[in-house]
Amino acid sequence: MKPEQESQAKNELQNVPAQRLVIGAILQNPLNCMSVCRMMRVSKDWFIYPLDQLYELIETLYTTGQTIGLPVINQHFLGDETMAGILSECQARAGTVPELVEALAILRNNYGYRWLVNKLGDYQMRVDPAAPFDEFFDSLRSDIVGFSLTPEGKHDPQTMLSELEMRIKRAKGEGTWGIPSRWFAVNRMTAGYEQGKMSILAGRPKEGKTTLLLNEARHIAENSGPVDIYTMEMSEQECWAKMACDMAEMDFFCLKRGMYSEETIAKFKECWKRVTALPIWICDRNMSGEQLCGSMRDRSAKAKPVWRCLDHMGLIKSRRRAESRTIEVGHMSQMIVNTAKDTGCPVLVVCHLNRLATREKPTISHLRESGALEGDAYLVMLLYQRTVGAQLDDVPTVLDVAAHRSGPTGQIAMIYQKTKSRFAAER
Repeated sequence: MKPEQESQAKNELQNVPAQRLVIGAILQNPLNCMSVCRMMRVSKDWFIYPLDQLYELIETLYTTGQTIGLPVINQHFLGDETMAGILSECQARAGTVPELVEALAILRNNYGYRWLVNKLGDYQMRVDPAAPFDEFFDSLRSDIVGFSLTPEGKHDPQTMLSELEMRIKRAKGEGTWGIPSRWFAVNRMTAGYEQGKMSILAGRPKEGKTTLLLNEARHIAENSGPVDIYTMEMSEQECWAKMACDMAEMDFFCLKRGMYSEETIAKFKECWKRVTALPIWICDRNMSGEQLCGSMRDRSAKAKPVWRCLDHMGLIKSRRRAESRTIEVGHMSQMIVNTAKDTGCPVLVVCHLNRLATREKPTISHLRESGALEGDAYLVMLLYQRTVGAQLDDVPTVLDVAAHRSGPTGQIAMIYQKTKSRFAAER
């Protein structure tokens, strides 16, 4: 490589403007920007000297609960004209939170490449043609496998206590510890969806699992915050239409047949506008389990959803070859659990019950290809109709909380209003 090409590559792997943008964004909006940095596990190693010292100081101030501002930072670097000039340049390049996320992704990528370039340079100096190649290659591979772009998360006791106090106050006022469900009876038994946990909603085909999921999604988006929906079964348009029919209390099947007046269609359009304006993100693309978990981590860093759901486990495939589907599902279940824990966002996963559940009352043992689902899930809910194959509009249905890791179990009586794409608590 020519000297000018080497110089250009070095500049690209440092990207000083992106580093200055990150520091400037933090100085402009300390709390929000440092929350993003904590979520993405930013390390001072992502920065080059002397910006790494500046970020290390800011991180220390944030961890100890001190004010992050120019007066405090200038006092720390008193008399350092170089640092004063760098601070001025950082302020000039301050960006918004979305720009911060984009810049951090660049720094993370560049840090990894800088490490790799340095490591390969070290090995190039150590090449000995007389030595066994296997030993040399195994040593290089162990270094690469042991490298991590995301260092261990730093736990701040004061921040954790503040979050815990907020949840205790909410539990006292609203009766929910986690993200509240749409139905009071569900909240009373589960205390809401636990943050950072995976819950399972299982049922027979065509008994309302997706409808219940969409009902929950709309309620949480209206009352708690952004919601992510991953559906491998329906299109995005169909999801929005069903949620609009739920809001308008309209018969979705009659809508598909065109059996509505102009006034009713106008009402549907108004509900469509209101639903699509909610903070709901829908992905209807088929993805592997690895792609799915990568997308969830990316969304948590960018949009910070408070709740997400997957419809359904049976349609998710893994890139990892396994001896059986049961082992494959267990592998994907563990990936989802780890992703939920790392992002702090509850995940509701829809599953099917096997054929035996059509002849007897469903239990956890009827989970299809269960693998590790039962052991990994924080909450397992089984949805089934009291009369199998009922064709009525208002179908008596049971939501059975069959497993709850830190709470009671029991049955909740509900009514499945098929034509209106909604569930209602039985009075």
